[in-house]
Amino acid sequence: MSDDRLSVCQLYEEELLLLRPSEKPVHSWRVGNIAASDLSGLPFVLYPKDSNMRQIIDLYLDRVGVTPEVAMEAADTELIVRLVEAGLGQSILPANALRRSPRYFRAARISGGRLFRQQAVATLRASSRPLTLAITQFVIDNLS
Repeated sequence: MSDDRLSVCQLYEEELLLLRPSEKPVHSWRVGNIAASDLSGLPFVLYPKDSNMRQIIDLYLDRVGVTPEVAMEAADTELIVRLVEAGLGQSILPANALRRSPRYFRAARISGGRLFRQQAVATLRASSRPLTLAITQFVIDNLS
C-alpha cells in the first residue's frame, strides 16, 4: 500500500517458523524441517483471522498446500508459545520470539519455501514532534 503521507523505513526481514510441542525440554536452538503433508489434520494455534500476521500465515500455508485445523486463536505471541508448549497444537511464529531456553517446543521450517515478514517503521511525513522524531530515529539506528 502506498501513501504519500507516510514515510516508511524498512528495518529487517524476520523468519517465521513452525512450532511443534515437545514433551521433553529442549535446551538447544536447532531448526528442523518438516514436510507440509505431515501437518495435515493437526491442530493449530494461530493469530486472529483479522490480523496481518494471520493473513501472512494463511497465504503461506495455502501456497504449500496446508489447510490448518484451527483449534484456538490468540493475539499474544507469548501466549501462543505457551499454548503450543501445553500441547494444544502447532503454530507459526517469528523466530525472534522463540530463543528462550529451556522450552517445550521444537522449531521447524515447512518444506515448500521459507516464510519471512518485513519489519518497518512508518511515520507521518507531517509529524515534526521532537519526541516522535527521536524515538523513530532511535528505532531505525538500532534495528536496521
